[in-house]
Amino acid sequence: MEDGLTGSHQDVSNKDSESSIQVPEHILDMIPGCAQVYLEGNRARLLAGIPPDQHQNILEQSTHNQIETPERRELHRKILQSVPMNFMGEKSDRPIMVYISGPMAVGKTTLCQQFDKRIVQESERRTIRPYGEDALENVYQLYKQADGYRMQPDVTVCKQMLPEFESSGKNFTLIRVEAAALGHAVTAWAKELGANIILEQMGDADMRPWAKKQAEDYSLVVIGVTANPVVNAQRLQERCKETGQKVTGEELAKTIIGYSQLGAFFGMSQHATHAVLLASDYDYRLVYRCDNGKGQTVISRLAGDFVSYADREVSDLVATFPLEEEAIASPRVK
Repeated sequence: MEDGLTGSHQDVSNKDSESSIQVPEHILDMIPGCAQVYLEGNRARLLAGIPPDQHQNILEQSTHNQIETPERRELHRKILQSVPMNFMGEKSDRPIMVYISGPMAVGKTTLCQQFDKRIVQESERRTIRPYGEDALENVYQLYKQADGYRMQPDVTVCKQMLPEFESSGKNFTLIRVEAAALGHAVTAWAKELGANIILEQMGDADMRPWAKKQAEDYSLVVIGVTANPVVNAQRLQERCKETGQKVTGEELAKTIIGYSQLGAFFGMSQHATHAVLLASDYDYRLVYRCDNGKGQTVISRLAGDFVSYADREVSDLVATFPLEEEAIASPRVK
């Protein structure tokens, strides 16, 4: 599973909530330990694609080495205090975790932005036409229910607020450990407050253990997003041109293949109160749904395509991508 959100939503934070709910000291205390645990458990992934002779240099430059300084602690306080939150709704006995998952650039953030925009429009008492697809309307209502009393861990924001974000050439490797630790701290804080959580992340090859653990404390709502790999690659190419981000076709292929494995979305959905798989290249049509462990395939062709991606070789999948090498190049470490 990824470290945190892969995209940023509209900030609908309540300023009164931000000023009245201060970051507890014990939450700040846990950040160095979270960083160490992350480093020990994710060293291989952290250094993936970087030449072995540069590994030591990267680890020495990583910002986690500064994490216990007083100055850094105050920076962490500022970052966590800026986390989007909304405590104007009613707190439920059992909080909701909405987990939006799928490959990079598949359309997760676009879907969330649509939902966020509609929530604002409804708060302004505008006349809103429900989504034509009943399943999408149901997904929106679940998302909206979680939005009422929630915190929104956003590791992307955490990364951008670290001073090394720009000076490192946006090389996330140098700040990834610290950003991941901040994300874990926000999640722990939200749990203490009994807040709902909205997470947007890339999936992994086997999310069942994570989903099972989360379902112990939350009503887990899983929103999976998929698309034809060629469409997915086109979207990633457009994003890279706009942001300057550098992602290889191989990285995208591995993400698609891993997320499409049966142990990923389908296995995770067995532990969810509600789980849906949507096809973003078909206006987010419902492909598969699972309620309280009982699954139902809605569009068999699209579901079959989703599963078949896991059987593809990385090189074969990359060959179908309309990517220009100069537009999406391998990341380089100075």
